[in-house]
Amino acid sequence: MIKRLLTLILITIVVSFSTLHSQNAQNYYRYGDINTTLNKRAIVNIAKAEVRRLILQKKISTSWKILSLSNIEKNNDTSSWIVHFSNSKIKNKKYQSLYINIDDHGNVKNVSYSRVPHVKK
Repeated sequence: MIKRLLTLILITIVVSFSTLHSQNAQNYYRYGDINTTLNKRAIVNIAKAEVRRLILQKKISTSWKILSLSNIEKNNDTSSWIVHFSNSKIKNKKYQSLYINIDDHGNVKNVSYSRVPHVKK
């Protein structure tokens, strides 16, 4: 009887941790809630968090730490936001603009140096 109870408790713990782990893996790039449509301010904050993440992962230059928001616009065709940052400290003009595409729920869809996003995560 005690063995069965301990086994049941152990199985419950294992299942709980595996469920939590799978939820964390699924939401890795999600900053918002799937059922919530975010406003402009929240979208900009998500974009800034994404830039910080990319800097920490050494995918973009540390000069992006000081962000200059150039533009934010809503793409009604795809129900997503495009956040544009500029960085005049970068000498190559091709890399002075950073575009972050975020859906209405806070999911970062892609990040690119060009206006038309082509680099997907």
